[in-house]
Amino acid sequence: MFPGALLVLPLTLLAWFLAPLPGVKVLGPLGLALLLAASWRALFGLPKRAEPGVRFFARPLLRVAIVLMGVRLDFTKLAQAGPRVLVVDVLVVFLGAAFVAWLGGRLGVRRSLALLLGTGTSVCGASAIAAAGPLVRADEDDVAVSIGLISILGTIGVVSYPALASVAGLADNAYAILCGATLHEVPQVLAAAFARGEGAGDLGTLVKLTRVALLAPLALGLAALEARHRGEKITLEHLPLPWFVLGFVAVGALRSFGVVPAAWVPWLEQASRLLLVAAMAAVGLGVHADAVRRLGWAPIALALLGWLFVIATATVSAAALGLLG
Repeated sequence: MFPGALLVLPLTLLAWFLAPLPGVKVLGPLGLALLLAASWRALFGLPKRAEPGVRFFARPLLRVAIVLMGVRLDFTKLAQAGPRVLVVDVLVVFLGAAFVAWLGGRLGVRRSLALLLGTGTSVCGASAIAAAGPLVRADEDDVAVSIGLISILGTIGVVSYPALASVAGLADNAYAILCGATLHEVPQVLAAAFARGEGAGDLGTLVKLTRVALLAPLALGLAALEARHRGEKITLEHLPLPWFVLGFVAVGALRSFGVVPAAWVPWLEQASRLLLVAAMAAVGLGVHADAVRRLGWAPIALALLGWLFVIATATVSAAALGLLG
């Protein structure tokens, strides 16, 4: 493990401390760790003796990070959001993921890559992609491309949403719902929604965290879909229930019912983020630059069209439910 850790840990710390700086802040620590590690691999390669340690960070440790990520869930907020917001988020998450998977097949995008792009677009960006990667048995190249494209589009959204909302004359509530239901990452929602004030920021965050909670049922669906695709038996006894997804839900439930002390929540959130950054550094070290370059235009088109579909779904459903008035 030691040679791999010698590569992963410095890249993790570098990304962690550089991420808040102007110019790279839009990437976030996960995207930055992935980029730094992939660049290192392209320039210097990956020594054979480092591969076991890198695999440990990219797989088992990633699953632990996903379990801890459940502390971000607060199921009591689902009740606060109300049924109409929940309906919008359910439509965005499940229709968005299904549409991107379907369109990926039409565009000739590799199946695992299309599923990752659908998950990242419809739920919560890099974190969702990291959680879905093991479920759809994606390789490091697919994870890297997905996170890269989603990070770029989310950054474009943060920059463009305030101007577009001003031109369209969106009310604060409508703007907050648009941010929470369609931007990819939680920090992107915070940056865009709070630009309109505390009320818009709080509502946008609530809508976004409801989407995050829907990662669990979507993840279980992806696991079942992948098992069926590979011809594996699916019954109640053999239903694919990944332990880390169950752990994610269990930690969220413990937090929601107050079993996890409130004082622990920020520390556990930070631990989860740090482990996710380390996992993304390990994933980046596994990226083959030539394989990424050969992907062509189709994944870019898929990520963009998937995002536009999510925006349309959120807008139409929110309007139909009277949330934009």
